[in-house]
Amino acid sequence: MNGIARCLLSGILVALAALPAFPAVWYVDVDRAPSGDGTSWEQAFATVRDGVNAAAADGGGEVWVAAGVYNEVETGGQSLIMAAGVDLFGGFNGSEVAREQRDPSNNSTILEGTALSSGENTPVASVVLGANNARLDGFTIRYGRAQTGAGMFNFSASPLVANCVFEHNRAIAVSGTQGVGGAMFNYWFSSPTITNCVFRDNVADVDGGGLCNLKESESIVTDCAFLNNTGGMHGGAINVNKSNAVFRNCLILGNTAERGGAVYNIGRLPSQPPGDQTTISDPYFINCLIVENSALYEGAAIFTFEALGRYIHCTIANNQIVNSTGQEGAVANLDEAQPLFVNSIIWNGTPVEIRDFPFLDFPVEEGGPFYASTATAVACDILGGWPGGNLNAPPRFIGGGNYQLRADSPCIDAGINASLPEYGNVLDDLLGVPRGFDGDGLGAVTSDGSDYDIGAYEFADGAEGEGEGEGEGEYDLADVCPENSLYGQPVDGPEGSWAAHISNLGSYAPEDAGDPGVGYVAFDDFQGVSAAIQYVRWWGFYLMPDGDACAPTQAAFVIRFYDQDGAYVDGFLVEPWLADTGVVYGAAELPLYRFLAEIDTPITLDQGWISIQAVGDVACWFHWASSPLGNGVAAQFYNDAPGEIATDLSFCLLSDAGEGEGEGEGEGEGEGEGEGEGEGEGEGEGEGEGEGEGEGEGEGEGCEDPWHSADQDQDNVIQLTELLRVIQFYNSGGFHCADDPGSTEDGYVPGAGDNTDCCPHDSDYAPAGPDWSIGLTELLRMIQFYNSGGFHYCPDDGTEDGFCPGQPA
Repeated sequence: MNGIARCLLSGILVALAALPAFPAVWYVDVDRAPSGDGTSWEQAFATVRDGVNAAAADGGGEVWVAAGVYNEVETGGQSLIMAAGVDLFGGFNGSEVAREQRDPSNNSTILEGTALSSGENTPVASVVLGANNARLDGFTIRYGRAQTGAGMFNFSASPLVANCVFEHNRAIAVSGTQGVGGAMFNYWFSSPTITNCVFRDNVADVDGGGLCNLKESESIVTDCAFLNNTGGMHGGAINVNKSNAVFRNCLILGNTAERGGAVYNIGRLPSQPPGDQTTISDPYFINCLIVENSALYEGAAIFTFEALGRYIHCTIANNQIVNSTGQEGAVANLDEAQPLFVNSIIWNGTPVEIRDFPFLDFPVEEGGPFYASTATAVACDILGGWPGGNLNAPPRFIGGGNYQLRADSPCIDAGINASLPEYGNVLDDLLGVPRGFDGDGLGAVTSDGSDYDIGAYEFADGAEGEGEGEGEGEYDLADVCPENSLYGQPVDGPEGSWAAHISNLGSYAPEDAGDPGVGYVAFDDFQGVSAAIQYVRWWGFYLMPDGDACAPTQAAFVIRFYDQDGAYVDGFLVEPWLADTGVVYGAAELPLYRFLAEIDTPITLDQGWISIQAVGDVACWFHWASSPLGNGVAAQFYNDAPGEIATDLSFCLLSDAGEGEGEGEGEGEGEGEGEGEGEGEGEGEGEGEGEGEGEGEGEGEGCEDPWHSADQDQDNVIQLTELLRVIQFYNSGGFHCADDPGSTEDGYVPGAGDNTDCCPHDSDYAPAGPDWSIGLTELLRMIQFYNSGGFHYCPDDGTEDGFCPGQPA
């Protein structure tokens, strides 16, 4: 069983010979003119609709569709209507004689709606209408505009949907009605099987930006990704309404809604009396990574209303409330909601991780009364704790966007056996690793003896990769300001007497640039700076007011500079790169984080003062960590009232970011070659990809070398963080060379740009050489390497990119 990579379409790259064959094949090629009778590629139909109609009239069959853009809604005035017994396959180049010869990754087959012609706000029709006993396989469905199911609408229909991308579809509400299921709407006992699909950048004006199930529509969704979808009201990625759907091995990332940033689950039928939950929604989410979603109000990740729902081996982390009042909850439950969490991590840093609304005596005309809700958690790790013997300890993710567990995670071997039917028969993790691996080496003696880990990932030896220096992969705090620093006061080591001073602001507006504002702000001085300051590095902790650790929630910081007399010079709102150093402090085991930010305008100031202040959550405070160096002069203000700080603060001022630095800075800066936080992706002096002394993609090496640009630690394995970097380029519509090659981890910057003077990224090879963007074909190639457990340089094997799947012999 594959995990997160398969949900990013890795199945498209695998031969599909095992699929059932039908006696007849009909051919479609939009570039064939004039249109033929569909009996061969030479006589292909020009529209998919003609192929479906011919196959249906013949009693069933397969429709093979060549690469191209098919605007069936525009040309036919209605949706493409699937038919029972007819399977649609995309991804052909128009010459194949066997289905297994198709290559969807290189032959993009697009079913397109009407957004480009009818306008953004005009509902016309769903791109595809589903049917029973039918298959849709290997297509991109985009630009649909309809009131329900803009990409695909299944009404009492349960097709198989595989290896498809749903993108840029929108379900539009007209006069306040409909607007549900941006990419797909399953209604009235529709239970499609959906596998290896991507739902990205879709919108529903009301419910379910990616997918909406309504009225006992029990879809089975496996190995799929929901990325950056928006629900106007309920469920940025997924809305489950009176349905028992199953979501297994899915990535749910970057979605947003008013309530339920990732998932909104609602149950009871209006005719049911209070307390009767016999026909309530009870979806399963198994091995799902639910991270970095947001809600305006309650339920940054999940909102459950009058429903159940089971979350087994899920990692629910770094989801955020936008308009926080302090009580919303990353998981919110209203009116007898009773969700169950088993072997899951809930670690978001929101003021309340799980909020069970009490009895609310609202009048009937306002939807009330609302009865008290009760969430149950078993063998979970929850920030702030939860009744039932659950953990309350930092899960210690690898970091940098990688939510796998580090070797010192308390979640290892701390779960219960979830192979039982009531837990969804969980045998593997999100990556296909067998559950029950003895990660702590103590034998089956922890928890219930099953050695099941908590969260979406099972820890296994080697999960963190290897560094390339000397030693045992320990974090080395002896020299953490780079050699090129203009000024440096590095953080104290793990054995030092750390102090951390609150520097946290609730809100910020540009007009407040020169004013520290209400809240805490810390300052320290610097001197002897000989060049313009472009980057700032600093370290810190996150703490709740009660002294417990909380996860980072602030996406932004304000950095201000003052001259030596304290007069304001300039200020910047920045979104820094963050890395978990792997070091923890004190009995609360507070993780130490390292930050790096680029300021918009270089500052020329040979001496002066700097303040660094987090913007956002005032219930999870940022604390700026101390340094053993400096002159002992620092200050902290609270609501404009000054006070002295007995210790200096940790920061570095740089004219450039240094070698190996950048977005998701890496897992530490040590020089170890063990499994810890070694230099694998950090900035030591091994073989990083900056312009330093190693063998990476830096300047002077030329464009032909055995190391793939995506393989930042050069271990012939594509790690999840490395895959996500390529996905970032894919989502950004392009990439370009960093003006300073050392300012990012790989020398590139997301988004189209004019700087193409460096070597092209090795992923940018199709169809005819570099175009400074990552297409679906190129993304799928990276996923193939990720799935294969490795890859190697093979320039003599005739591959398009010069690499082959599998570790080198």
